[in-house]
Amino acid sequence: MIGWQSKPIGEVVKRIATGSTPSTSRPEFFGGQIPWFTPGDIGATRNLVESSRYITEKALSDGKARCFEEQTLLVTCIGDIGRVGVLQVPASSNQQITALRFIDEVDVYYAYYWFAAHQHRLESQANQAVVPILNNARLKQIEFFYPPLPEQKRIAAILAKADRLRRLRRTARGLSDTYLQSVFLEMFGDPVSNPMGWERANVSDLGRVQTGNTPSRSDPKNYGSYIEWIKSDNIVNDEMFVTRSREMLSEEGLRKGRSVEPGSILVTCIAGSPTSIGNIALTDRKVAFNQQINAVTPHKDVDSTFLYGLFRVAKPLVQRSTTLGMKRIITKSKFEKMVLIKPPLPLQQEFAHITHKFERLRAQQREAERQAEH
Repeated sequence: MIGWQSKPIGEVVKRIATGSTPSTSRPEFFGGQIPWFTPGDIGATRNLVESSRYITEKALSDGKARCFEEQTLLVTCIGDIGRVGVLQVPASSNQQITALRFIDEVDVYYAYYWFAAHQHRLESQANQAVVPILNNARLKQIEFFYPPLPEQKRIAAILAKADRLRRLRRTARGLSDTYLQSVFLEMFGDPVSNPMGWERANVSDLGRVQTGNTPSRSDPKNYGSYIEWIKSDNIVNDEMFVTRSREMLSEEGLRKGRSVEPGSILVTCIAGSPTSIGNIALTDRKVAFNQQINAVTPHKDVDSTFLYGLFRVAKPLVQRSTTLGMKRIITKSKFEKMVLIKPPLPLQQEFAHITHKFERLRAQQREAERQAEH
């Protein structure tokens, strides 16, 4: 490409320096007005203004921390390699972050997007220790490609617009996450306290409950390409339907396993993380499933989409019903005895109609976000 140059990073920076951590046993070094960035502060946004912790002027004057100018690029170089941000104010950082001040012919915002696009190159140059480290010597050797300054600014401006659009779409999808719960509560009230006085029912009165299982892995004949075998990581809490599984059972494996037809609800009932208990998804196809999941196949007087909404709102009840141990567990018998509500079928179906319209909107939001990410 005409006018483009390729130079090692060490040749396009005025300054490259790694941050440091003042002694935490010296309270006079912390709680000041100077932002002190750590890796957790970097990656969510391009422009860096506020940090989670601050240091004092004394930490700088005593040489316990370094101050970096605004318009300096910060790069995480220990652990999670390659997250970047641009300082909008003079600030400091810890030793997991390297600061780069570029020469005048390199626009810092172009550099930001270049680093974001080439994160894998930075990762590949890190050592292979338990905690990866990209030291300054290796960082300086990485080839940096850049066009003339006006073209850099044009590229950065285009990418900034795309980045804003991507973040707006992500925010819109995040806001829509609470919509279904709000509609459910408006129509039915809290399903546990039941302020509207609906008929109460055990989960077993709402549908047939099954716990999945795992056919023996020692017999390769149990696995093949006949039917998807769903595990807890296929139940993603912001997705209405189970995601596609890469692992499948054979016909023989299915005879030893358990499956459900479309329209059943899958609920995670064994998990290492307490927040994963009670994750739910609908089945839009016949699937098999493992022992971490309880499936509820609705009775004829229960709408499957309503049941999905009911379990979403009742997730805290599921979590409170778990048994503590190495993993959180809610047994099938305990799950079946949970008491929820059972409104009239026409009202359930009205909620289902709203849900399906909402899910079409969510699908459009996901696609818009995917395109913006691309």
